Amino acid sequence: MHIGTFPTAGALLLAPAVNRLHQQGVHISLTEGELPLLLRGLRARELDAALVFSQPGDRLDLDEDFEAHPLLSDPLLLVMPEDHPCASLDQVSLGDLRDTAWVGAADPHDPCDRVLAWACGQEGYEPLHVMRTDDYAVVQGLVAADTGVALVPRLALGPHRPDLAVRPLASPALAREISVAVLRSTSAGPAQELIAALGEQAALIAERWASARIEPAMRLYANSL
Repeated sequence: MHIGTFPTAGALLLAPAVNRLHQQGVHISLTEGELPLLLRGLRARELDAALVFSQPGDRLDLDEDFEAHPLLSDPLLLVMPEDHPCASLDQVSLGDLRDTAWVGAADPHDPCDRVLAWACGQEGYEPLHVMRTDDYAVVQGLVAADTGVALVPRLALGPHRPDLAVRPLASPALAREISVAVLRSTSAGPAQELIAALGEQAALIAERWASARIEPAMRLYANSL
Protein backbone atom coordinates (compact mmCIF):
# COMPACT_ATOMS: atom_id res chain seq x y z
CA MET A 1 0.00 0.00 0.00
CA HIS A 2 1.45 3.36 -1.06
CA ILE A 3 0.65 6.15 1.44
CA GLY A 4 1.43 9.86 1.25
CA THR A 5 1.91 12.18 4.19
CA PHE A 6 2.88 15.77 4.85
CA PRO A 7 5.83 16.14 7.26
CA THR A 8 4.08 17.39 10.41
CA ALA A 9 1.59 14.51 10.37
CA GLY A 10 4.13 11.75 9.86
CA ALA A 11 5.59 11.32 13.34
CA LEU A 12 2.63 11.65 15.72
CA LEU A 13 -0.29 10.62 13.52
CA LEU A 14 0.91 8.25 10.80
CA ALA A 15 3.78 6.32 12.38
CA PRO A 16 1.69 4.33 14.93
CA ALA A 17 -0.83 3.44 12.22
CA VAL A 18 1.89 2.21 9.85
CA ASN A 19 3.36 0.06 12.63
CA ARG A 20 -0.05 -1.52 13.22
CA LEU A 21 -0.41 -2.42 9.53
CA HIS A 22 3.14 -3.80 9.40
CA GLN A 23 2.28 -6.12 12.28
CA GLN A 24 -0.63 -7.41 10.20
CA GLY A 25 1.69 -8.18 7.27
CA VAL A 26 0.74 -5.24 5.07
CA HIS A 27 3.63 -3.82 3.03
CA ILE A 28 3.70 -0.03 3.24
CA SER A 29 5.67 2.45 1.14
CA LEU A 30 5.65 6.15 2.05
CA THR A 31 5.84 9.34 0.06
CA GLU A 32 6.46 12.48 2.09
CA GLY A 33 5.69 15.89 0.64
CA GLU A 34 3.65 19.03 0.95
CA LEU A 35 -0.07 19.06 0.19
CA PRO A 36 0.13 19.93 -3.56
CA LEU A 37 2.46 16.96 -4.18
CA LEU A 38 0.15 14.61 -2.30
CA LEU A 39 -2.90 15.78 -4.20
CA ARG A 40 -1.09 15.26 -7.51
CA GLY A 41 -0.08 11.77 -6.38
CA LEU A 42 -3.68 10.90 -5.52
CA ARG A 43 -5.05 12.23 -8.81
CA ALA A 44 -2.35 10.35 -10.78
CA ARG A 45 -3.24 7.15 -8.85
CA GLU A 46 0.36 6.96 -7.63
CA LEU A 47 -0.92 6.92 -4.03
CA ASP A 48 -3.56 4.61 -2.57
CA ALA A 49 -4.13 6.95 0.37
CA ALA A 50 -2.75 10.19 1.75
CA LEU A 51 -3.01 12.41 4.79
CA VAL A 52 -4.37 15.71 3.54
CA PHE A 53 -5.96 18.81 5.05
CA SER A 54 -8.25 21.73 4.41
CA GLN A 55 -8.32 25.09 6.16
CA PRO A 56 -10.28 28.35 6.09
CA GLY A 57 -10.14 29.92 2.65
CA ASP A 58 -8.43 26.83 1.20
CA ARG A 59 -10.78 23.90 0.70
CA LEU A 60 -9.69 20.37 -0.13
CA ASP A 61 -10.11 19.65 -3.85
CA LEU A 62 -10.61 15.92 -4.46
CA ASP A 63 -12.52 14.25 -7.27
CA GLU A 64 -15.31 11.71 -6.81
CA ASP A 65 -12.91 8.76 -7.07
CA PHE A 66 -11.72 9.48 -3.53
CA GLU A 67 -13.35 9.46 -0.14
CA ALA A 68 -12.00 11.64 2.69
CA HIS A 69 -12.28 10.51 6.31
CA PRO A 70 -11.90 13.32 8.90
CA LEU A 71 -9.27 12.66 11.59
CA LEU A 72 -8.08 15.67 13.58
CA SER A 73 -8.47 19.42 13.91
CA ASP A 74 -4.92 20.77 14.19
CA PRO A 75 -4.92 24.34 15.61
CA LEU A 76 -2.67 26.95 14.01
CA LEU A 77 -1.08 28.74 16.95
CA LEU A 78 0.68 32.06 17.30
CA VAL A 79 4.32 31.73 18.38
CA MET A 80 5.90 34.86 19.90
CA PRO A 81 8.97 35.84 21.92
CA GLU A 82 8.16 35.30 25.60
CA ASP A 83 8.37 39.06 26.26
CA HIS A 84 6.10 40.07 23.36
CA PRO A 85 3.37 42.54 24.43
CA CYS A 86 0.67 40.01 23.46
CA ALA A 87 2.25 37.20 25.49
CA SER A 88 0.24 38.30 28.55
CA LEU A 89 -3.04 37.58 26.74
CA ASP A 90 -4.94 34.28 26.82
CA GLN A 91 -5.82 34.70 23.15
CA VAL A 92 -4.51 37.07 20.50
CA SER A 93 -6.50 38.80 17.78
CA LEU A 94 -4.87 39.20 14.38
CA GLY A 95 -6.17 42.75 14.46
CA ASP A 96 -3.61 43.45 17.20
CA LEU A 97 -0.76 42.26 14.96
CA ARG A 98 -1.30 44.65 12.06
CA ASP A 99 2.23 46.13 12.26
CA THR A 100 3.98 42.91 13.30
CA ALA A 101 6.75 41.20 11.32
CA TRP A 102 6.16 37.52 10.45
CA VAL A 103 8.38 34.49 9.86
CA GLY A 104 6.84 32.42 7.07
CA ALA A 105 7.45 29.41 4.87
CA ALA A 106 10.08 29.36 2.12
CA ASP A 107 7.30 29.11 -0.46
CA PRO A 108 4.90 32.10 -0.26
CA HIS A 109 2.15 29.75 -1.49
CA ASP A 110 2.61 27.42 1.49
CA PRO A 111 -0.80 26.53 3.03
CA CYS A 112 0.03 28.19 6.38
CA ASP A 113 1.02 31.39 4.61
CA ARG A 114 -2.13 31.28 2.49
CA VAL A 115 -4.42 30.89 5.49
CA LEU A 116 -2.55 33.66 7.33
CA ALA A 117 -2.98 35.96 4.32
CA TRP A 118 -6.68 35.04 4.18
CA ALA A 119 -7.20 35.68 7.90
CA CYS A 120 -5.27 38.96 7.90
CA GLY A 121 -7.29 39.98 4.86
CA GLN A 122 -10.42 39.63 6.98
CA GLU A 123 -8.82 42.26 9.26
CA GLY A 124 -8.01 44.53 6.32
CA TYR A 125 -4.26 44.13 5.98
CA GLU A 126 -1.51 41.93 4.49
CA PRO A 127 1.05 40.25 6.80
CA LEU A 128 4.64 41.48 6.43
CA HIS A 129 7.07 38.57 6.06
CA VAL A 130 10.66 39.40 6.98
CA MET A 131 12.13 35.86 6.92
CA ARG A 132 11.20 32.53 5.35
CA THR A 133 12.12 28.92 6.12
CA ASP A 134 10.46 25.49 5.91
CA ASP A 135 12.07 24.20 9.12
CA TYR A 136 9.76 24.75 12.09
CA ALA A 137 12.71 24.48 14.50
CA VAL A 138 14.39 27.35 12.64
CA VAL A 139 11.09 29.26 12.66
CA GLN A 140 10.94 29.02 16.44
CA GLY A 141 14.60 30.02 16.77
CA LEU A 142 14.00 33.10 14.64
CA VAL A 143 10.94 34.00 16.70
CA ALA A 144 12.90 33.59 19.94
CA ALA A 145 15.55 35.95 18.50
CA ASP A 146 12.79 38.55 18.03
CA THR A 147 12.88 38.41 14.22
CA GLY A 148 9.10 38.22 14.12
CA VAL A 149 6.14 36.07 15.09
CA ALA A 150 4.89 32.94 13.34
CA LEU A 151 1.83 30.78 12.77
CA VAL A 152 2.67 27.15 13.57
CA PRO A 153 0.48 24.02 13.52
CA ARG A 154 0.25 22.37 16.93
CA LEU A 155 1.50 19.10 15.45
CA ALA A 156 4.70 20.93 14.42
CA LEU A 157 5.56 22.39 17.83
CA GLY A 158 8.64 20.88 19.42
CA PRO A 159 9.86 20.67 23.03
CA HIS A 160 8.91 23.46 25.40
CA ARG A 161 11.05 26.60 25.08
CA PRO A 162 10.94 29.13 27.92
CA ASP A 163 11.93 31.90 25.49
CA LEU A 164 8.70 31.48 23.50
CA ALA A 165 5.02 32.13 24.20
CA VAL A 166 2.40 30.16 22.28
CA ARG A 167 -1.20 31.37 22.18
CA PRO A 168 -4.37 30.53 20.23
CA LEU A 169 -5.83 33.16 17.96
CA ALA A 170 -9.04 34.76 19.20
CA SER A 171 -10.90 35.48 16.00
CA PRO A 172 -10.80 33.96 13.58
CA ALA A 173 -9.59 30.78 15.27
CA LEU A 174 -7.59 28.88 12.65
CA ALA A 175 -7.04 25.15 12.26
CA ARG A 176 -6.09 22.55 9.68
CA GLU A 177 -8.76 19.88 9.30
CA ILE A 178 -6.73 16.74 8.69
CA SER A 179 -8.27 13.81 6.82
CA VAL A 180 -7.11 10.62 5.17
CA ALA A 181 -8.08 10.47 1.51
CA VAL A 182 -8.45 6.97 0.07
CA LEU A 183 -9.02 5.85 -3.51
CA ARG A 184 -12.48 4.26 -3.50
CA SER A 185 -11.27 1.26 -5.47
CA THR A 186 -8.84 0.41 -2.64
CA SER A 187 -11.23 1.18 0.24
CA ALA A 188 -11.45 -2.43 1.43
CA GLY A 189 -9.01 -4.48 3.49
CA PRO A 190 -5.76 -2.64 4.32
CA ALA A 191 -7.30 0.76 3.55
CA GLN A 192 -10.01 0.22 6.16
CA GLU A 193 -7.37 -0.88 8.67
CA LEU A 194 -5.41 2.29 7.90
CA ILE A 195 -8.49 4.47 8.39
CA ALA A 196 -9.30 2.78 11.71
CA ALA A 197 -5.72 3.02 13.00
CA LEU A 198 -5.41 6.69 12.04
CA GLY A 199 -8.78 7.44 13.64
CA GLU A 200 -7.71 5.85 16.93
CA GLN A 201 -4.40 7.71 16.97
CA ALA A 202 -6.10 11.02 16.13
CA ALA A 203 -8.54 10.48 19.01
CA LEU A 204 -5.64 9.90 21.40
CA ILE A 205 -3.92 13.11 20.27
CA ALA A 206 -7.11 15.14 20.61
CA GLU A 207 -7.74 13.70 24.08
CA ARG A 208 -4.22 14.54 25.25
CA TRP A 209 -4.45 18.05 23.85
CA ALA A 210 -7.74 18.58 25.66
CA SER A 211 -6.40 17.26 28.98
CA ALA A 212 -3.37 19.59 28.68
CA ARG A 213 -5.55 22.70 28.83
CA ILE A 214 -5.16 23.29 32.55
CA GLU A 215 -4.45 27.04 32.58
CA PRO A 216 -6.05 29.58 30.22
CA ALA A 217 -2.70 31.11 29.26
CA MET A 218 -0.61 27.94 29.28
CA ARG A 219 2.08 27.35 26.70
CA LEU A 220 0.74 24.81 24.22
CA TYR A 221 3.46 22.47 23.06
CA ALA A 222 3.35 19.13 21.32
CA ASN A 223 5.38 17.50 24.09
CA SER A 224 2.28 17.72 26.26
CA LEU A 225 1.28 14.51 24.47
